[in-house]
Amino acid sequence: MVSKYTRVRFEPQRSVAALLMAGAALALTMGVATVIGQDGQPVDFTHNVLDAPAWRATSHGARSLYVALKRRWFHTRKNLVYLSERVVAKELGSSRDQIRRWFRELVYYGFIVMERPGYLGVSGKGKAPHYRLTECETFAPKGSIAPILQATRDFDKWDGIPFNVAGGFCGRKKTESRGGKHPH
Repeated sequence: MVSKYTRVRFEPQRSVAALLMAGAALALTMGVATVIGQDGQPVDFTHNVLDAPAWRATSHGARSLYVALKRRWFHTRKNLVYLSERVVAKELGSSRDQIRRWFRELVYYGFIVMERPGYLGVSGKGKAPHYRLTECETFAPKGSIAPILQATRDFDKWDGIPFNVAGGFCGRKKTESRGGKHPH
């Protein structure tokens, strides 16, 4: 008997991207790929996300970061997710520079949207930025007219231009140094 879910056990020695690739082939026929996190909780990915051209264009590190973010989203609470660079760097075993790049990449491809930036709390302890997963519906902030924000699925609206590692999504050009020479 074929199950509705494809369960793939998360093992720290194997990359999450490799596990997703193993589950992605089955997700095409089953509809849902499920990655079991370190805490034993399943993380579901629909075939719509895994088949999206933007998903195929993302780097393996950005995919791993997305799995880490998705593990912190709960269907019953429909919450914003937050994850500090330090925590995710420790969890994924990568540098904070790479983590920053992967956050920018996920924003560029439309998988996440920053709803609240990080800030320094009252006690002097930093607070991580809060992100909305665009594939999931989320409860609206207090004071909003609609109680639930529908999934926007921004990754389906990706224009096909690959993420530029140097410039990110800003498209900024690097300024040239003057080298002591003035143009006058």
